[in-house]
Amino acid sequence: MSVSAFNRRWAAVILEALTRHGVRHVCIAPGSRSTPLTLAAAENPAFIHHTHFDERGLGHLA
Repeated sequence: MSVSAFNRRWAAVILEALTRHGVRHVCIAPGSRSTPLTLAAAENPAFIHHTHFDERGLGHLA
């Protein structure tokens, strides 16, 4: 399994666990390090997405 595929699968597992615990909102700041989580969140219809260009702004929103 490639590193990319591993990271995407791990992100999907994390987000599935969050949905099972009732999390419905995710805050996303685009960037290369968060790409696996961003893609997994985009593919999961259970989430409402909040996007901002800066992690600090998202921290305040969250």
